Amino acid sequence: MSSPESPPVLEPTWRTAFGLAAVTTGYLVALVGIAVYAWAEVHAIAFVPTLAVSVVGFLVMVAGGGLVWRERT
Repeated sequence: MSSPESPPVLEPTWRTAFGLAAVTTGYLVALVGIAVYAWAEVHAIAFVPTLAVSVVGFLVMVAGGGLVWRERT
């Protein structure tokens, strides 16, 4: 039971759910991209495709953060 002084419970929407999932996924993809980029540089493999993985992960993080921000404002 809620009392009159307690704040209402907010239910997350699809934007918040997808946004948080996108931020988490983007963060993990960016970390993997950075690790692969470092490994590729050591082994003299072309670094442009491996760097693109980090950029895609970062863009997914920004898009997910945008979804969460739009929902919270």
